[in-house]
Formats: sequence, C-alpha cells, structure tokens
Amino acid sequence: MKALSFFITIALFAVFCGWSEAQVLPQGNVFLKSLQKEKSRTDQYEFKHRVQLIVLAKLEGRQQLVRIKNDNFPDNTDIIYTVVKDSTGRIVAVEQVPYSESGDWYEEFKHYFDAKGNTFAFTIKTTVFDDSVKGGVAMWQSFNYYTSALNLLNHTITLTDSKEKPIKGRKSTEFDFRHDPYHIYKSVDDCLKACQIDRSTLKY
Repeated sequence: MKALSFFITIALFAVFCGWSEAQVLPQGNVFLKSLQKEKSRTDQYEFKHRVQLIVLAKLEGRQQLVRIKNDNFPDNTDIIYTVVKDSTGRIVAVEQVPYSESGDWYEEFKHYFDAKGNTFAFTIKTTVFDDSVKGGVAMWQSFNYYTSALNLLNHTITLTDSKEKPIKGRKSTEFDFRHDPYHIYKSVDDCLKACQIDRSTLKY
C-alpha cells in the first residue's frame, strides 16, 4: 500500500504543480485550449479536495462496490474507483485504478466530463519503478481530447520521469509498463453504469 500511495501522490502532485501535456499540444486551437484548461481545473480541484473524494472498491467475487475510508483496502480488492464531484455536486471525473497489492506498478484510467455530462477528455497513466530513470520511476501517459460526440480531437503520448521530465533516447517498450484493456465512455451516465456505480451511493 505504501508503494501505491507513492504512485498516487506523484500523479496528484504533478497535476497540481502544472505539469501537463499543454506544452506539446499544437497551438492555435481555441477549443482544444479550452478543454485543456478545463482538465487542469478539474485536476487541481481534485488535488485541493482530495480528502472529499469518493473512493469505491470492486472486490474479487463480489458485484456490489464497497465504500473505502482512509485507504483501507481489503486484500481482495480488484479495482479502485474514485469519483470527483465539484462544489455543486456535479461529477466532473471518474478514475479507474486496477489494484496492485504489491505496489510494484500503478495504472490509472480517467474520464473527464463537461457541464452536460459528456466526456471531453480521457487519460491513461501507468508507472513502474526503474532504477535507470532519475528518481527511480518511469511514467507513460496518454492524453485524449474529444468533441461532445466523442470524436477524437487530439491525442498525445508522453514518456517521462516522476516529475514529468522527458526520458530522452528511450522507448516505452524498454520499460515493463502495464497496459490493461480499457473502454472510453461517451458520458458520465455510461461510465457509471459500466463501472456499476450507483449515484445514490455517492453522497459525502
């Protein structure tokens, strides 16, 4: 659990400090920039209000999710879901994290939703410990932005260390990154349904 918490802290610290894919995305696209800013606002809000996040766990052999407090995950945890709600109670993001009991790796799939509940961004973050990288952690990230109809607007992949500094002269295939299958959902309702998250259980 300490290793898992370490990876989660890296992810949250990075978005809070403003390290983002904005530096490598093409300039001049006003709509794309607005989506970038919305994602950044959501990430920073999540970081500042992380004690208020709703954390659920899917346990092996059980269909119903359980509410998690203080990072006390049962041994048979399979997947961790984190629901981010803004100050009005609107769901702005849902994270899906396959559970690593050993903590040797971290993988995160994250949907971002606009004011109408449509998915406007989807990101993948996967990290591993690697002594050949400064800081001992390699990070592979995929950033995807969409129109309201889930048509892909922009796609970027980065390979960095834990501080999101590019790992130069290396390929992602040189690292033992975990790449689980995933699905991108069109809306918050579709995402909640697929994850079997009941809205009525998402109260603080």
